[in-house]
Amino acid sequence: MEEGFSNEDDFSMKRQPQIDMRRAFMGGNPLHQLISIILGVFLLIQFARLVLFLALPSTDEHFSRAFHAVLTWMGTPLLFPEILYKCYTIFTGIFIHVTILSLVFNVIALYIFGRIFIEFLGRKRLLPLYLYAGMFGSLFTVLLWQLSYFQQHHSHLVITGAGASVLGIMATITLLYPNLPLNLLFLGPVRLKYITLFYLALDMVVHTHDLNWAVYTAQAFGLIFGISYAILFRRGVDLTSGWVRVNDRIFGKKVRVRTKVKMYQQQQQRPLTDDQYNTRKREREATLDEILDKISATGMNSLSHREKELLERYSREF
Repeated sequence: MEEGFSNEDDFSMKRQPQIDMRRAFMGGNPLHQLISIILGVFLLIQFARLVLFLALPSTDEHFSRAFHAVLTWMGTPLLFPEILYKCYTIFTGIFIHVTILSLVFNVIALYIFGRIFIEFLGRKRLLPLYLYAGMFGSLFTVLLWQLSYFQQHHSHLVITGAGASVLGIMATITLLYPNLPLNLLFLGPVRLKYITLFYLALDMVVHTHDLNWAVYTAQAFGLIFGISYAILFRRGVDLTSGWVRVNDRIFGKKVRVRTKVKMYQQQQQRPLTDDQYNTRKREREATLDEILDKISATGMNSLSHREKELLERYSREF
């Protein structure tokens, strides 16, 4: 029997890394999922570029045309009627990065501000806000580009990159918590609004060589969407609430915290038995886990006064 149990344990240990990787992507942090998708799409784009480079000389005009054709099938084209039968690119374009510089720049900003967003507003709102801000930026840029001036001078451009989505997230969390201090290396605590302003200035400097005005316009619209979302959120209107409700119905139940918990009484007429003590300890641990799950899902601000008291009390006990 002992040998049988050891073999089963060995098998489960071999299977565990695969299970953890699957859970990390399918049911884990949406921030990690977004970054994984962005990196994967970037590798796919670079593979396509390599294939074209091997098939065509890099100095040949055919290479540029072929690679531009690949981008227009994944990035967002600007002119009708092409955008009509490639309308899906309004979604796919916000995951595409052509250069390593834009990739690193957006991923770092997404990671920093995405973590802050999840901590205060919950992980369920991050993905829809990313999609809404990015798609809003692409859609309104396409509509703006139908003016004759843009068609004459910049009709060849394609919208790519997560810049609009990232700026939407940055604008939202910065307007809601502008004075939130972040500890930076060598600088100490710096308020969030100053970090955002520095990022915007740095973004303009870094991309001065890039004359893709369509991308800049999409980023501006993404920023506007983030500002609008924050203003409405302050007034009690959550543009992502519909997404969250559908997500709860499809993928899981809402987090419910048991507030009526048997509290440990200090004054006891007789001491607790080991079974009673372990039972009450498990109840407190389960309640604490549910509170932490609720914080992870919908943010610290979603806790009731009672839940905050339980969190503080149980945190001291454990």
